Amino acid sequence: MRKNSKKRLIIVVPQLNIGGGEKQLLALVKKFNTEIFDIILINLDSTAGALVNQFNNETIKLIELLPCGKADLLKQLYNIYKKEEPDIIHTWLNNDWGRIAGIGYKLTINSKVRIIASERHDMFLYERRFKSFFICLHYLLSYFSNTVTFNSEVPIKKIVNVLYSKNKIKFIPNGISLKVNEKISKESVIMPKKTLNLVIVARLVPVKNHVFLFKALSKIKSLIDFHLHIVGDGVLRKPLEDEIRNLEIESKVTFYGELKDPVNVISSSDIGLLVSTSEGFSNTLLEYLLYGKAIIATNVGSNSHCVCNNGFIVNSEEELISAILEYGNNDNLVSFHGNNSLKLIKNFCIEKVAEQYQDIYLKL
Repeated sequence: MRKNSKKRLIIVVPQLNIGGGEKQLLALVKKFNTEIFDIILINLDSTAGALVNQFNNETIKLIELLPCGKADLLKQLYNIYKKEEPDIIHTWLNNDWGRIAGIGYKLTINSKVRIIASERHDMFLYERRFKSFFICLHYLLSYFSNTVTFNSEVPIKKIVNVLYSKNKIKFIPNGISLKVNEKISKESVIMPKKTLNLVIVARLVPVKNHVFLFKALSKIKSLIDFHLHIVGDGVLRKPLEDEIRNLEIESKVTFYGELKDPVNVISSSDIGLLVSTSEGFSNTLLEYLLYGKAIIATNVGSNSHCVCNNGFIVNSEEELISAILEYGNNDNLVSFHGNNSLKLIKNFCIEKVAEQYQDIYLKL
């Protein structure tokens, strides 16, 4: 039997490697009111935990599980729920198994436990094995889930009144600390002068669509003076380097690899780019806003929430080229949009986002 009166919150996350969703969770739990909530974090894969040390502190109890079969995983989760007696189970990042175990706990031990899921994408957006099975599974999960949050309105439009009733779904954007990084190196990144400096911060994987950007830039290499700064690493590093050589723009591109904190590159650039074919709510766009960058982004996910009179949302290569040329020929527009980004970022204060989650917990 629990001895304190706090609401016990268990958050279940598939892994704690460095990723956008994991970093967002870290930022959120740091803002949760620990006088109200007793927080337990379950990492389903102890072998994937680059962020573990940042979560493991005196205010959060961390439980790590070894990789195992689904039956063993469900059993372990059920036993943890039984021992810890949560008031709220919150599964993070498309975590079906945490919810299934929570439903079992709800049906057999504690009918009052509330189940929340924070999803990032839905099964309609991606090809996945046993798709029909997962659709049927989500019909079941929807019945027992009290609230399902999304950080993109794209999946909401697809599943509202199909898998989840409208009153169970809530859109919550990602957030960011508005405290600008004061540890910016005095040895700032050296950017080419009198050049339009473009930056893209993204993993080098297919969904980030770098080749789309490269081809657009290759068509305007003789029209404006630009330099592209690429932050990130991944399986496509070598093919992307080859593509740049094939397009004959290698002198206009710099690869930085994975940076622990890309703030120096972002703050020294003029334009922030994101050309993904799919996104939830991009933390990269929030960083562009925080450092007052004009933005060019593709029309996917929640990108349009971060681009409002401070940049361009593009749907095609032609629109991407037009946006880059617009900035390349108009320094005043770059400054104007950058200043508007500094105003817009106030809408995504991490404290306000954390309050939205805590309001859900308290009202259930």
